[in-house]
Amino acid sequence: MLSNDSPLLCGEGDRLTLIACPGLLSARRQPGLVSRTGRRPARATPGHGHAARKRTFSAEQVYPHVWTASARPTAVCFPEVVPGLLASHLEPVSAAQALVTLIPQSIEDWDRPLIGQHLDLLGRLVETAPAYRLCLAPDVARLPGLLARLTDLPTRDR
Repeated sequence: MLSNDSPLLCGEGDRLTLIACPGLLSARRQPGLVSRTGRRPARATPGHGHAARKRTFSAEQVYPHVWTASARPTAVCFPEVVPGLLASHLEPVSAAQALVTLIPQSIEDWDRPLIGQHLDLLGRLVETAPAYRLCLAPDVARLPGLLARLTDLPTRDR
């Protein structure tokens, strides 16, 4: 499961599951969106300048046969655009560093009663699924193959 920022992590017993959070994607208008769907994405995002050129659509509208509602976590990636890099690649990240990186992105201060439970789930995630820094170069066509390799790797607990 690929997600830009909103999967839900569920822990039942010793099993972790990622649950897709329904939502809309936003992208600049480009011919590829029309060619994938056969039609223009649903609606333009209101706004001015750059934002006015974006279209909003659901992921399954563009990729109807690859969308999944839930998945077992097999890897955690932290994407980072690296200026001057010629080829995208993965760099291993320790479980401790992955946890430190996830915490500020996933804990809301207003939800104090659940912070302990949340930290436990994040700890289980980084101990189970290996983490990587996804160093991004302009070679976006290579990314599906690079990421597909992650599903063949053993988890940390195997």
